[in-house]
Amino acid sequence: MRLTLFVISTLLSFPASSNDFSLSEKTLGELAKNVPSYKQIEMIKDSSELAHLKMKDTFTTKATLSGFYSENKEKQLNNFVPVTSPIKDFSIGFEKDSKFGMSVNGKVFATQTTNNFVTSSTTTGVSAAIAMDLHRNFLGKTTKTELSNKKLEFEKSKLEEKISKKVFIQNLRKLYWALIANNEAQLITNELLSTAKKQVKQAEARFKNKVADSGEVARYRSQVAARSASLISLQYQQSSLTQSLKELIPELGNKNIILAKYNLDETVQNVLSCSTMLESKKESPLDYTYYDDIINILKSQNHNESKVDKLYDTWDLSLQSEFKKTGKEFAYSDSFSDLRSDSRNAYQVGLKLTIPLGASKKKTKTVKQIVTKKKYQAQQESHMAKIEAFHTQMIRSVSLLKEVVKNQKINSFNLSKSLKVSQRKYRQARISVEQLVQEQDVFLNSNLAEIDTKLSIIYSLLDYFTIYTETPCNLNRI
Repeated sequence: MRLTLFVISTLLSFPASSNDFSLSEKTLGELAKNVPSYKQIEMIKDSSELAHLKMKDTFTTKATLSGFYSENKEKQLNNFVPVTSPIKDFSIGFEKDSKFGMSVNGKVFATQTTNNFVTSSTTTGVSAAIAMDLHRNFLGKTTKTELSNKKLEFEKSKLEEKISKKVFIQNLRKLYWALIANNEAQLITNELLSTAKKQVKQAEARFKNKVADSGEVARYRSQVAARSASLISLQYQQSSLTQSLKELIPELGNKNIILAKYNLDETVQNVLSCSTMLESKKESPLDYTYYDDIINILKSQNHNESKVDKLYDTWDLSLQSEFKKTGKEFAYSDSFSDLRSDSRNAYQVGLKLTIPLGASKKKTKTVKQIVTKKKYQAQQESHMAKIEAFHTQMIRSVSLLKEVVKNQKINSFNLSKSLKVSQRKYRQARISVEQLVQEQDVFLNSNLAEIDTKLSIIYSLLDYFTIYTETPCNLNRI
């Protein structure tokens, strides 16, 4: 029977038309790189990078250029209250916010005014201003911490992108191997269905010759109907699996998927070999996963965010200062000459103290600290649980499934021998048709159970690869 299965499976590997697509793990890996889910995974990482870059952009130097003209035709009430009009103001300069808690700006400016007493009074000058936080963000301790967290979030998102892509690939592979298991089940069911149909014809012939009764014919017809129903159910499962695969890979939407040549038993052996290698790892192999790196990043983010939270309700003190050099005359050129030869200095310095009043911010600070702690603690514990549970549980699961397969093979082998004996006994009229049909059904179910167990073994390792993404096994190189 296995030779027949191999021939049928091999025939499946050859496309029948240009619309057929030969599906294998290799082609699956190539298709996965261009699907929408991959782009969504990359978008999450790109969003983190964008947030980091946007915050860095706030510290870039900006050039400023401004022009202002005002003219006022209002009525003059008396000679001592002049109407100043027009007013012309032009300036060019720069602004820069620093991650060290300071902002700097400088400019060259010219202002010209006219009123009842003075015509074209022109002031030309240069100015420089510095604003600095002296407490909450002194030397940029808050800004640098927030910037560091944005960078850490970007680094974390790059690791999460690698993991998410690996998870997506493993989910595709699980669908692929489910299709293979389904195909194997269909091959076995179809072969035993053919046997059942032959038995119906033989029973009908014996009935005509009055060697068998109608009950025997009905029993065999019932077996054909049951196996036909099982085959149709498997075909429905195949259709559902194919639909799920096409939803994940739109490129396959109008294709007729045909399985390329595969070897289920060899794959199971590769899984067992990989699990044997992993059994030698008494501790969780952190070299094979990115989750430990993510946990370290989360610890750093928690530390940084906690530092910022502590300052939420504190007082703040800021320094503001400005220095100017000006020249003044009755024309732009004369004013500029005065700036160069006989300029006047002006400066101003100010302090601003901000003190929050009431208990509202203190309460908010407490809640923020609780939320921050729980947020990062939950993520760390979740990742650590995955690291520890998946390693030990996978080894245990595969070990158990290995024993199941071993016993199922023994069971199938003995059932095959028993079935041959029962067929001989039936021909000799030593057992009833019900006994023969029952034994055939047990043999079918044993073969189907063996396929399900093999699929469970493959699933166990594919699930393991979603956590330990860098496991050095051949099955992980896709």
